[in-house]
Amino acid sequence: MSQPYPGIQTVSDAELALLLPLAQGRQVLELGSWLGWSTAELAAVARQVWSVDWHHDQLATTVRKGGPPVHFSETDLDTLHQPAAGWTLPRFMRRTARARLAGRLVVVVGRVEQVLGYLAPASFELIFHDADHSREGVARDLRLALPLLSWDGWIAVHDYGRWGVKEGAESVLGLPDRRAQTLAAWGPNRGRWHT
Repeated sequence: MSQPYPGIQTVSDAELALLLPLAQGRQVLELGSWLGWSTAELAAVARQVWSVDWHHDQLATTVRKGGPPVHFSETDLDTLHQPAAGWTLPRFMRRTARARLAGRLVVVVGRVEQVLGYLAPASFELIFHDADHSREGVARDLRLALPLLSWDGWIAVHDYGRWGVKEGAESVLGLPDRRAQTLAAWGPNRGRWHT
């Protein structure tokens, strides 16, 4: 998978090798999609993907506010700060057009915490989190998403080990069952989520 910005990691090939089999033929809820790199990959193998993102580019905001060190070339910074920068929906829609036309992608524009309460309980077999990366945000999102997970479902979290993601995920889910680089996954049938 080509990376959209040097130094900014989307889901790597090794992470996809763990994630895509979990999505194969399943109903997937993706929390956070940025520019749609992982969305397009998931939709290629899943029965259907529901992608929830408010499409305001936190990365561009973080760079402007002097957030964690991120290395961009001048060209990348120019791209991020164009008038449309910060609004990722047009780029996301272009990248995911094929999946949407095939009926394999449902796009929901909104904040995770505002949207999840409207979705049916136990309706997803994989929840993939790549949204708010703060400890508090990850924990909040996962607590809200758990009722949406089927009894045999998996949860995968990207950027595990960065920016509070690991701490937030473990505070809700415990230790992961599988890992590949910065992707962690928690499997079903351990009595953790549904009693």
